[in-house]
Amino acid sequence: MNATQTTGIAGPAANVMSTASVAGEVAVARKPFVGLVPLAEEDWKLLAGRDDEVRAIMTNLRAARLTVVYGASGVGKSSVLRAGAVASLRALGEQELNDFGTPSFAVVYLNVWAGDPFVQLNESLQEGIRHALAVETLAPIPVASDLTKMLLAWSQRYGLELLIILDQFEEFFLYHGDEQGPGTFAHELPLAVNAPDLRARFMISMRDDSLHLLDRFQGRLPSLLENRLHVAPLTRARGRQAIEKAVSAYNETQPAPENVTPEEGLVEAVLEQVSIDNIGVAGVAKGAAAPTPAPPAAARAAAPSVSVTDGVDAPYMQLVMSRLWEEESALWKWGDGAPRSLRLKTLTDLGGAQAVVQQHLDKVLRNFTSQERDIAADCFHYLVTQSGTKYALTADELHDFTHHPAEEIGALLEKLADAKYRVMRRIDKKTLKGAHTAYEAHHDRLAVAMLAWRARKEEVRAERRKALIALSVLLFIGLIILLFVLTGGYLLHRKVAEEEVVSATKEAHDEVKAAQNNANRIQESANIAEEQLANANKADDTAEDKLRLIRDSVPKFVCGNVEAKLRQDAELIKQKLKIDCTQLALMKTAGADVQPNPRIYIQIPGEEQAAAAGDLRAWLSREKLGDRKAVVPSIENVGPRNLRGSQVRYFHKNVDEVDLAGQIALRLKKVCVDVTPTFVPGHEESKGIRDRHFELWFTPDALNDLCLPSGK
Repeated sequence: MNATQTTGIAGPAANVMSTASVAGEVAVARKPFVGLVPLAEEDWKLLAGRDDEVRAIMTNLRAARLTVVYGASGVGKSSVLRAGAVASLRALGEQELNDFGTPSFAVVYLNVWAGDPFVQLNESLQEGIRHALAVETLAPIPVASDLTKMLLAWSQRYGLELLIILDQFEEFFLYHGDEQGPGTFAHELPLAVNAPDLRARFMISMRDDSLHLLDRFQGRLPSLLENRLHVAPLTRARGRQAIEKAVSAYNETQPAPENVTPEEGLVEAVLEQVSIDNIGVAGVAKGAAAPTPAPPAAARAAAPSVSVTDGVDAPYMQLVMSRLWEEESALWKWGDGAPRSLRLKTLTDLGGAQAVVQQHLDKVLRNFTSQERDIAADCFHYLVTQSGTKYALTADELHDFTHHPAEEIGALLEKLADAKYRVMRRIDKKTLKGAHTAYEAHHDRLAVAMLAWRARKEEVRAERRKALIALSVLLFIGLIILLFVLTGGYLLHRKVAEEEVVSATKEAHDEVKAAQNNANRIQESANIAEEQLANANKADDTAEDKLRLIRDSVPKFVCGNVEAKLRQDAELIKQKLKIDCTQLALMKTAGADVQPNPRIYIQIPGEEQAAAAGDLRAWLSREKLGDRKAVVPSIENVGPRNLRGSQVRYFHKNVDEVDLAGQIALRLKKVCVDVTPTFVPGHEESKGIRDRHFELWFTPDALNDLCLPSGK
C-alpha cells in the first residue's frame, strides 16, 4: 500500500503492532490456503507481505477523521483490512483491557450492504464493542436513522472511541444509489463524519474503478480525499512470502517430522503462472485495451502501481495453492511421521494455473441444477466473446438474447456473484431505461474457463440429442416387433410366428426408411414454408409502406389547400375519417425532434473483403436498431490499418449512441463477427458528424467466417 496523501496524520506508526506480533494464539486451519475468498480475522497468521500496508491503515484509522482505501478488484483489500488491521487493532485493545482494565477504542467492521445499512451498522457496533470489552452480551441500543445520534449513544454508554471500517463500499451505491435526503444513510454519513463531539473515526474501502461514486459526497465532506491509501497488487517477492508464511503457520501446528516443504521451483512456477503479466493489466487479457477508471473529481492524480512484470494476482495464487494442497494432502498418511512436500509435478499434472481455474468453475457449476446450467451455458455465450473478451449485460438484456425468464437469469447470476463463488461480479450500467445492475466475468481467466465449459456443455447437448433420436428409432422398431410377436403367438405355430417376426422386422425397417423419407419431405416443405414466410414478411413490409403512404397522404390532402372542385370531397373524407387538422399541425411540429435513422458506414482494409461486406451491408439494411431501421450508405476500402481488433466506432458519448453501439456489436455477434464498441473523442461539438453516426472498421480476417442466415 502507498499513502498517496497523509494530511493530518501523526508521525510513523513505530509503536503499532504488526500482524506477526498479534497477541493470542488462533488455530490455523488444516489447509493454509483459502482460495478465492478473502482472509478472515482469524486467518491473521496467513497474511504475509502486507506489514507496511497494515501499519499505514492502523495509523490513519486512529489519527484521521476519514480515510479512503482503494485498489483494483481482487488485489486483497478485504484481507489486509480483516486479517491485518482489524486483527491487530483488536489485539491492541485486548492488551489495553489486560493492562488498564478497559480499552480506549472498539473496532467496527461492516462489509454487507444489501439490507438496511442502519440495522447492519448497529449490529456491527454491538459486535465490535462486545469484542472490545470481552463480554458475551450487551444491552442493545435501538436502531436510529439519525446516524450521529446512534453512534453517540454507543460511544457515550461504553466510553469508547469507535473505529468504523466500511468495506466494499461500492456495493452501498449498488443497493442504495438512488436514496437521498434526510433519514438515508447517504445523507447521514457526512453529518456523522463532520460531527465535532462524536468520538468516531471512519475508513471507506472500495474498488478503484468505483471511486467516482464518491463524487456525490463532494461539498458535504470537505476532507473526503485529503487522506487516501492505495492498495497495490502483491509483488512476486511478497507473493513468495505469502506462500511460505502460510506453509510455516501450518507447520507450527504439526510435529516436526510431518512438516510440509514446497519442492524447489514450485513457488516460482506458481508465481509465474499467476503473474499479472500473463493476463494483462488490471485483469484485462493481453491484446485488449485496459479500462480507464473514472476517479473522483478531487483525485485525478495517478495512484502508485506495481510493475506489470512484478505483480501477482493474489486471489488466483490462493486458488492454485489451495487446489495443489488438496491434491497432495489426499496422498499423505496422517501420523506416520513421513515428510510431506508440495511438488512441481503435481502442478503440472493438474494442468497449471488456468486448468485449476477451469476445475474451480466446473466444481462451482456442479452445485447448480441442470436447468440452471443450461441457462448459464446460454448466458456465457453472450457474456464472453469467442476471443475471450468480457461483456457486461443485465438480466433483461440476456433475456432478450436467450429467451430464458429474466427472473431466473438474475437469480443465477446473483448466486455466481456471491462471495462464496466469485464467478461473476456486479457493475452499475446505464441504459436508455436508466441505471441497472449488470454482470460480467469476475476475471479474464474465468472468462476463458467459461468459454471452455460452454463448449463442453454444447458437445454434451449435441450427443444427448443424437442419443434421444437413436433411442426413439429403436423404441419404434421394438414396439412394432413386439406387436407382431404377440399377435403371431396367438394365431400361428411357433415356426410361422418366427417367420412373421422376420417379415415384421423387415417391414419395420422399411417403415423406418419410409419415415425418414417422410421426414426429409417434411423438412423440404418446412424450408419452402420458411421461404414463403420470408416473402410474406417482405410483402407485409411493402403493404406497411403503402399503408403509411396513405396515412401520410390523406391528411395532407384533406387539410391542405385543395382545388375548389375537390374541396367538397376533401370535406366529406375529413368528416368520415374524423381527421383533426389542428392536431396534425401539432404532430408535424413535434416530429421535428425525432431521432434520425442510425447510419452505419463500413470500412474494409482490402478489396478481398468487398463481397462479404456487400452481403453484410444488405443484411444490416434490413435490421432495426431501437425503433428505426439502420441505413448503410457505403462501403469504403481504407487500406490496411493497425487495428488490434474489429471495432464499431461512435462519436457522441451519450446514452443513446452507447446503447446503439452495443446493439450493433451484439447483432454482428449473431452472424459470427466480433466487434468492440469504441468511443472516438473530439467530435462532440463537431457539425461534420451527425447524431447516430457509426463506422465499422474490420481487421483483414474479420469477415472470413460470416454466417448470415440462409436466404438473406
